[in-house]
Amino acid sequence: MLLNAAAPQVLGHRFLEAVSHLRARRELLLISSGAASKDYRGWSSYGAAKAAVDRWVSTVGAEQELRGGTRVLSIAPGVVDTDMQTTVRSTDPRDFPERDRFEARHRDGELVDPEDAARRLWEMVDDPSVGTGSVRDVRDRRR
Repeated sequence: MLLNAAAPQVLGHRFLEAVSHLRARRELLLISSGAASKDYRGWSSYGAAKAAVDRWVSTVGAEQELRGGTRVLSIAPGVVDTDMQTTVRSTDPRDFPERDRFEARHRDGELVDPEDAARRLWEMVDDPSVGTGSVRDVRDRRR
């Protein structure tokens, strides 16, 4: 909870304070997860933390809209091929009953390359139709 909920909010708040006086384009992007809106057995704290950050982004985004300030976004990049995924696939199924699903995604080549994930994130950041306070998933963009 500290890493995935409290830290992003504290650091986000500090960022907003630090850039509030600037007249340049100001944007804060936080990384969300499908676990913020879908139950994954074994990830209750992770999912709750990501959902808390999404709610923080939507609320702070609305506040920033009133203040004419920083654009604040939360975007889920999809299932990215990172060390976290390696850890997930090695977790005891008793602790993470969804492991088979993630093993299948890896086996079937469904994990997103980190560079492709970054490109998709920046495409959304550069899209002016994605307003402040938006909570999005890059996979929704392709539909």
